[in-house]
Amino acid sequence: AVCTGRLSAEREHSWLMQDGQGDATQTRRDARADLLTAVTDADNALRVYALRINAKLAHSSLLTQASFGPDRAQAERARRLAKAHVAGCTAFLLA
Repeated sequence: AVCTGRLSAEREHSWLMQDGQGDATQTRRDARADLLTAVTDADNALRVYALRINAKLAHSSLLTQASFGPDRAQAERARRLAKAHVAGCTAFLLA
């Protein structure tokens, strides 16, 4: 759920920034969402949805800081952290 949220934030940020990565990120996000749907049932659906939305908001905040933050050192740390989070999600998808 967390990775689906993070990849959703990445996709939206990519489209906003027009960096050309939006479609590839969409494909990775869709694959993660399909896996998430397969393991979500009525008993855990609300918790899964909350995890996904909270992760998306948190990751979006990191990406905003990385792209628009006035403190360049903080922006660079945010960029590295966001990249590391997504790398972990992508590696998990490929494993």
